[in-house]
Amino acid sequence: MSPLFVGGRKIYGSLSSAPSSGVTEGDEYYNSAENQKYIYSGATNSWRKASGGISTTDADPFGDSSVIATFPLNGNATSLSGTTFSGTLSGDNGAARFATGGQYGQYYNSIGNTYLSSTSTSIRPSGSFSLTFWYKSNTTGQDNKRLLTVQGTTICAGWNNYNNSLGFYTGTGSSNVNTTPLVTRVAQIPDASINDNSWHHLGFTISATNTWSIYLDGYAYSGAVSGEQRSFNNGTFFAVTTYDTGTGYNTIGGIDQIRLFSRVLTASEIQDLYNES
Repeated sequence: MSPLFVGGRKIYGSLSSAPSSGVTEGDEYYNSAENQKYIYSGATNSWRKASGGISTTDADPFGDSSVIATFPLNGNATSLSGTTFSGTLSGDNGAARFATGGQYGQYYNSIGNTYLSSTSTSIRPSGSFSLTFWYKSNTTGQDNKRLLTVQGTTICAGWNNYNNSLGFYTGTGSSNVNTTPLVTRVAQIPDASINDNSWHHLGFTISATNTWSIYLDGYAYSGAVSGEQRSFNNGTFFAVTTYDTGTGYNTIGGIDQIRLFSRVLTASEIQDLYNES
């Protein structure tokens, strides 16, 4: 099928699979098998679902095999199949830890002495990566409480509640699970905007050279600071509401729909994930 040219973009109409040659940024096609429109991203050389078209059951929402893990957290801590890591997070992963009233169905309910984690190398990013999830808490002033942290071979990054705000930290990673990376707070979101008893979509992207962006409810958020130093991921590559699979540094709050990617997402892709249904 020959495409139509509209404003410099090619629109291919209804096809059973994506065009594979001659495509450029912004080109579109409609997948007749999925009843879904796709838009081509030149930055990642891949087709992504158009805004609003992503479902919580999509393991690989952008169709480029960039998803390391997707955790819907509906009654269990198992990643969807079709991702690099398709196992189950260790820790307090029984049915009693999941509650109704999440952003999408059930959510993981961390009460301050519970956690999920993994030491699997298949969940460990090797270079650039991105992380998105939904978070809800009405507990302010949490003192040095880890929320969600990732240790890659090159970069370590994640979120920690401290000093009446949720801080974003980055540092050098390690391929050794027994190495505890040092990280520095580089941005923060005040308690009034994040620990306010509402569901919020959090995201960050980080390159292998430690160029990062953070997102709140679908939009880029500044909040840049030059903050204190911490240590992350003592004995894990991926940790939800814990530092060392203990109970001393555990955030109180709800977590829903975690997605970990092996590349830097674009701002529009973060917006698509915020709008997923």
